[in-house]
Amino acid sequence: MRVTLLAPLIAPLRSSQAGGAEAVLCDLARGLHRAGEAVELVAPRGSRVPGVPLRLGPTAAIPEARHRFDAPPRLAPGAPWPPPLAPAYLRLAAELAADRDQVIHSHALDWPAFYATAATGLRCLHTLHLGPVDPATVAAAQAAAACRPRPRFAAVSRSCAAQWRPLIPVDAVVPNGVDPGAIRFVPRASADDLAVVAGRISPEKGTHLALAACRRAGMRVLMAGEVYDRHYFDERIAPRLDDDAVRWLGAVSRRGLGALLGRAAVAVVASVWEEPFGMVALEANLAGTPVAGFRRGALPEVVGRSGGVLADEVGVAALAAAITAARRCDRARARRAAETRFPLEAMVNAYRRLYRRLGQDG
Repeated sequence: MRVTLLAPLIAPLRSSQAGGAEAVLCDLARGLHRAGEAVELVAPRGSRVPGVPLRLGPTAAIPEARHRFDAPPRLAPGAPWPPPLAPAYLRLAAELAADRDQVIHSHALDWPAFYATAATGLRCLHTLHLGPVDPATVAAAQAAAACRPRPRFAAVSRSCAAQWRPLIPVDAVVPNGVDPGAIRFVPRASADDLAVVAGRISPEKGTHLALAACRRAGMRVLMAGEVYDRHYFDERIAPRLDDDAVRWLGAVSRRGLGALLGRAAVAVVASVWEEPFGMVALEANLAGTPVAGFRRGALPEVVGRSGGVLADEVGVAALAAAITAARRCDRARARRAAETRFPLEAMVNAYRRLYRRLGQDG
């Protein structure tokens, strides 16, 4: 039985990209390959993932309409319906359906991915990398769950699973894992007053709160990430940029982010939504850098007792206090806890068990 990993079709896949479902997918593909699984990764044209059997999909990447997580989703004026992703996923699913000696593991949270895999009768495991924030995706997942064979669903955290369980059956919780050898442990920060703020720049990530809290705590900031919401960036972030106090580096590679996190005295993860996992927090801890943030979503699961300080109240003052306290955390202890609790091997083995169960469904 072969395992076919289905990547999101919204952008070419790169093993060097930082954070998110795509980075987890690249790690999983390599881990399965090393474990001796017959694995194939299906991704849009232009993708490059060295060391993994790669099958380029029938289309080039189709950029998505970017979600606003702080407002009800709505169709943009003039947007095509159905969106181009719908026929792309249907065509790909029809091609995959020609081979029944496989299980599909989808990491795409676009609603057409749920419909297409269910409509073609594929044995499919969906990893839920996000909570139920998009009504179209929720409806598609519910429709897929009513089909036979029923797809399986795995959430990346207990918090994410709890959000989905009133809506669909969640069969397992499989936390994301990272190869500890991929991130170098740095026993001492390069400067006691240096903070890193990393991740997409959008309202739900609380970037403006992170910058304000760092200023209040007397920290200099290196900020890395892609602008996801241009209006938010122009209104709330750009006025705070200052080469001395706040320096924005733009998007960085995964390796570059690991090195950046290791330099910092603290990584600030100021998510104000129910964070589904928190890869930046995990990778910061692997570098030895403690995390300061809010107690939202899965961050308490990832940070745990050793990886930093999380504020119960969402606000600048509470976050600034968490930053000050997190700087006193033991960096070696943060590293040990992260590599023990979230190794790549544990994620790979958990998914292999789910593939076996899915294969037995016939």
